[in-house]
Amino acid sequence: MERVKSYTIIELSSSIISVSKKIMKIGIIDFNPDTSPVVSASLNSIAELIPGSMKYSFLNFREFKNNFSFDEFDSLILTGSSLSAFSFQEMLGKNIFEYENYFHLHKTFKKLLDYKKPVFGICFGAQILALLKGGEIGRLDQTEFGYLEHSLTEDGKTDPVFGCLSEIFFGAHSHDDHVHQLPQSPEVKSSSIIATHNDFIHAYKIVCENDAVCYGVQPHPEMSTPDKATFMITESENEIKNKIGEDEYKRIVTVPENATFELPEVISKFINLLTQNDLQQND
Repeated sequence: MERVKSYTIIELSSSIISVSKKIMKIGIIDFNPDTSPVVSASLNSIAELIPGSMKYSFLNFREFKNNFSFDEFDSLILTGSSLSAFSFQEMLGKNIFEYENYFHLHKTFKKLLDYKKPVFGICFGAQILALLKGGEIGRLDQTEFGYLEHSLTEDGKTDPVFGCLSEIFFGAHSHDDHVHQLPQSPEVKSSSIIATHNDFIHAYKIVCENDAVCYGVQPHPEMSTPDKATFMITESENEIKNKIGEDEYKRIVTVPENATFELPEVISKFINLLTQNDLQQND
């Protein structure tokens, strides 16, 4: 007969402590096809908002092998990108991916369809997240630049992540696409608009069928600081001036006097709730 191993109280206590101190892993999916000072600043700023008690890994969307799975990560953060979620949506409808970067994006998109844990999407990442869950992406008439004002909705004011913000808050922008419609599908228990700008959806919350909670935000929280508020614009000064003119450029690089710089807190809040298991799916 096999002998049953006995444990002392100290050994059992150590085992329990070890389990309770499981180190959480965050996967940061980098959707940028190229590197630049703006991309580096964005990625580094996201990493700075992740507590030292957690592990994180940068994962470029072009480098996933066929057998790769996101399941080892407790949560994912989806970054911004110079790619167009609206163009990708059109390619999905035709099942034709005309450029290499969109081919790789489609491979990543399919892998993300199987991921059932909390996700936080930023700008392009928020658009892709909404599309993943069955939402719809729209395109603006012209590029939206600047450090812009947003309003919390009634749902936003009481939200455990975005409720920490002022009713009127500001965020850094540079985008052409936007989330036009939130998902309404069997895979989604609920979806709600958290914040708006000019009546467009600029932050949202999705509760999935398994109770995993996902958030998307159009402005860049990681760049919404006094030193980075217009960095995405000034790093492309000549290109943007040629596109919109000198006077409009001066306007968009002017940070409003009443601007706030609290938006980075939402990433910290999201991760804090993750550690408390308040964003995890039911087992």
